[in-house]
Amino acid sequence: MVYFDLTFEYILFGCFCISMPLYLLVLVTLVRTPKSDVILGSSFFLIVLSTGIADVIAAFLTYFCVKFRLWGLAFDFYATIHPVLKYELLLGFATNFAQSIGTLLIALNRFTAIAMPLRHSTIWLPERVRLYIIAQWTIAVVVMIPGAFMEFCDMTFNKVPDDGVAVVNGVNYTGLETAVFYQSSVAFVWAVGAILTLFVYLTLFGMLRVRRLQQERQSSLGEIISATPLHEYRLLTYGIIMTLIQVG
Repeated sequence: MVYFDLTFEYILFGCFCISMPLYLLVLVTLVRTPKSDVILGSSFFLIVLSTGIADVIAAFLTYFCVKFRLWGLAFDFYATIHPVLKYELLLGFATNFAQSIGTLLIALNRFTAIAMPLRHSTIWLPERVRLYIIAQWTIAVVVMIPGAFMEFCDMTFNKVPDDGVAVVNGVNYTGLETAVFYQSSVAFVWAVGAILTLFVYLTLFGMLRVRRLQQERQSSLGEIISATPLHEYRLLTYGIIMTLIQVG
């Protein structure tokens, strides 16, 4: 039996209620933006749109499939569909993978834009970006397939008592070693993707630092300075924010 204090959870839910409509507004704006738009119609924002959809699905899964159960909301309703929790977990794995791959693509997009500007447009042609996005969601779906044939732990929720502390019963992994291995493997591969994303950003920031020092030296010598367009740095900042959202 595990106990959870829900005060902080309720605060986070309040943030979710405020931020999610704004996030959806951003995604709707990207959907309605003409492909001819130089900035919002670029490859970067196509990937942001795909990853944003994964973010929204993951957020709603977290609250409507797990948190609301944990809080005891609509308890009788969730009790009748308890077996579905397995497939909700699988869908959660898929969206987490889509998020991880999406943030890695965003990081690589910023890396090529700043480190390889002459090849950037070729690497991120619209046709290729569509293939990247198809691969992003195909991998996410494939991750679900093994779990569909496995038995996961049986986890049930009690109603939240008057003291505001939620109780979880029946978490039992006995005889479910294969399922545990599957979930551990999914978590490991996801972590690898997160580490690769972090590595790309750290490499990029290191390159930017070296470039800044070179520009300062060129300026002191009166040489012509070749600068990266300002909007590329702004998109880099936006990509980092996307990554932080998913980590949160």
